[in-house]
Amino acid sequence: MSNNTERDVDFKKKYNKNFKKTRKQQHVPEELSRDKLRKKIRDMKRLLRRDNLEANYRQELERSLKHYEMEFENKSKINSKINIEEKYSEKYKFVKFLEFKKAIKNFRHVKKQLNELEDTDAEKRLALEKQLEKSILDLNYIEHFPKDQKYISLFPKTKITNENIIKKRNSIRFRIKEAVKSGELVDVSIPRNRNVARKSLIKGVNASVKQNLLNRQNKGTVNIIIIYNFFFIKSLDIYVL
Repeated sequence: MSNNTERDVDFKKKYNKNFKKTRKQQHVPEELSRDKLRKKIRDMKRLLRRDNLEANYRQELERSLKHYEMEFENKSKINSKINIEEKYSEKYKFVKFLEFKKAIKNFRHVKKQLNELEDTDAEKRLALEKQLEKSILDLNYIEHFPKDQKYISLFPKTKITNENIIKKRNSIRFRIKEAVKSGELVDVSIPRNRNVARKSLIKGVNASVKQNLLNRQNKGTVNIIIIYNFFFIKSLDIYVL
């Protein structure tokens, strides 16, 4: 009986492609943190300072050291980028929230004018369509502005006159426009996408307000802003204990 079973297994192994073979568990190397990489690099450098190392072992150590140094540099760049993104996200979240609110108002106003316009007025329709295109780009610009760069306002209190800043803003607007057109970035002028962007902005601003409130330890009156929804903002004074 056992011989027949063995023959069946051998037959399956030979002719059945789907026969499951027992696989050895492969060792997955641990991904090292920056601190562990730093320690490993330091230990290797200390070891390489010895004079009694064999040539082959020294070469192997030098190769490993180069690999770990590159890995450490890459992780440092990634961490630096994340830190910059978090910094600018916190700094500009309320500015972007207000600008997004204003851009939506402009977008809806132009859209309403287009819907109410008579078909005979072709010249005005063309002008409004250009305005609508600009309003759509404004929304996408605010939502998709590069997170690792200082935000360049669309509606600044003081008009921007610096040509380099204007050129940079126009360049970013063009790149975002092309990315939205190609489908690489979502178009937030579409209601379902706009709702997601809007909720994200509200969540970010409210989280910032709560954190600032928690950080205040001294007694005093603090003016805070509570966002009930995107178009209703309530400002009130509270007494912090």
